[in-house]
Amino acid sequence: MKIMWIANLPLPEMAERIGVNSSLGGWLPALSNHLKEREDVEFVYCFPQIRTKSMIQKRIGRVKFYGFYEDNEPSVCEAKLETELNKIYMQEQPDVVHLFGSEYYHAYAAVRSGIDLNKLVLSIQGIMWNFAKHYCDGISIKDRLFPCMNKTWRIGCIEADRKRFEMQGRYEGYVFQHIKLFEGRTDYDKAYVKLMNPSGKYFKCNRILRKKFYEGQWRQETCEPYSVFLAQASYPVKGLHIFLEAMNMLRELIPEMKVYVGGQNICQGKDSSPYGNYIGRIIKRYHLENQINFLGSLCEEKMWEQFLKANVFVLPSVIENSPNSLAEAMILGVPCIAADVGGVSSMMEHAKEGYIYRVDEPHMLAYYLYRLMSDRQLAETFSEHARKRALEDFDEEKNVQKVLGMYREIAGRNQKK
Repeated sequence: MKIMWIANLPLPEMAERIGVNSSLGGWLPALSNHLKEREDVEFVYCFPQIRTKSMIQKRIGRVKFYGFYEDNEPSVCEAKLETELNKIYMQEQPDVVHLFGSEYYHAYAAVRSGIDLNKLVLSIQGIMWNFAKHYCDGISIKDRLFPCMNKTWRIGCIEADRKRFEMQGRYEGYVFQHIKLFEGRTDYDKAYVKLMNPSGKYFKCNRILRKKFYEGQWRQETCEPYSVFLAQASYPVKGLHIFLEAMNMLRELIPEMKVYVGGQNICQGKDSSPYGNYIGRIIKRYHLENQINFLGSLCEEKMWEQFLKANVFVLPSVIENSPNSLAEAMILGVPCIAADVGGVSSMMEHAKEGYIYRVDEPHMLAYYLYRLMSDRQLAETFSEHARKRALEDFDEEKNVQKVLGMYREIAGRNQKK
């Protein structure tokens, strides 16, 4: 069975070979490692690149790689991209084409390229037009339009960033309406499939987590008391501004709280942004400078260590589908609090496996933080229940077999025709 993937970034081994950085989600390399080991699977991997306008073709081990050129402005490469994807497809003749993410232009091009739509399955990641809709939730109009320097040393604002997000998802409706096969994992993404494409076939396949997260377990006696971990906060969707409101409410109840944030310091230096400027103003207003720590980019090992160190993990996002960080926290048994957005309620049961709060009610986030930091038994109970759930939901072998079962069903249907 020949499987062809179309993803947004190269796998790490290919990124290293062509000299580019790859921040590809850990679950994709994890799943690809399982496929590469199987004698009954031929694996073809396609990804966009801007290194050269020529197609990159390389074989590394048992994987054949294609790097197709995709310009940042789709109109520049529209016809050529569709032609190149069709060329790869016709040359390889795969049994299944697995497309990861609907929000990129190459997803739109793939649907229009002549690839047999009975073989093309879309793995839903975020749903971009909904992300754009909620991008500025919790931010006033004044702060959305506040002018400041962005990373390119031009004057920008949060609203301008939201517009770019909106543009990125402009082709997504076409993809959803024309794709016949979908792969997802939450009620949130299943609902979008049903409403946008009632005749679409939906496969539920939970993800595989990064290998390190199947090791170790959170222990209350070894964590840092009153510490909170947020996995990332680089743009408004991740909700750091809402978390800071909750944190300010706890200044008297938990004055010793320390917060650790994955990713670069967005408030200053080369990684600053309009949103980072806004976050910096909130931190200064509430005098939280000594309590917020940006950790920089964290590798798998460092991320794992930070989860185990935390007293509580918080996911304050204003929109998500199936956040990997929540899954990783749960499987380690870290007590979790998450906003009730997107697919979160499909992953964690409120008041049993963690706390879920309304995203527009930061006082509930503050209250739940206080509860978990002041009640050791409650934290232990949540930890135990969340870990048990996650070990079942993210079982490696079971989820690999689920994906392979989907591939076999798609390939089998087409062989019968």
